[in-house]
Amino acid sequence: MNYPSFEGLTLLAPESGQGYQINVKAGDSRIILIKQDCSGFSYSSSFSQQVLMSDESLIEKCLAEGTQNDRAEGIYQKYLSHSGGIMYVYMNETGDKTLQEELGLNLEGLRVDGQEDQTKVNILIGPG
Repeated sequence: MNYPSFEGLTLLAPESGQGYQINVKAGDSRIILIKQDCSGFSYSSSFSQQVLMSDESLIEKCLAEGTQNDRAEGIYQKYLSHSGGIMYVYMNETGDKTLQEELGLNLEGLRVDGQEDQTKVNILIGPG
């Protein structure tokens, strides 16, 4: 939350300044205290929010609601855009086929976690 105009008000510790960021996990709560000057106050505000899901929940959502692209008989990819980015899930339901694929990327405002080369991802998925 950001307060471009914040007069006659003070954020109380641990917050300070004219805004704050909070992360609230499932089941938790968070209180932000603001002290009001007894002679009056004025403010304007702006905010953005993002709902983050666990990896397991994102995979379940991707499999249930994602767009499917068949790669070969019994092998498919599903993808889902969400508030934190894009999720790809590859499934191989065969007993004897392996998929080897290079996923080319042209990223702006996104990154591939845990990898130095941000232009491609090599996919190798065996039977299973």
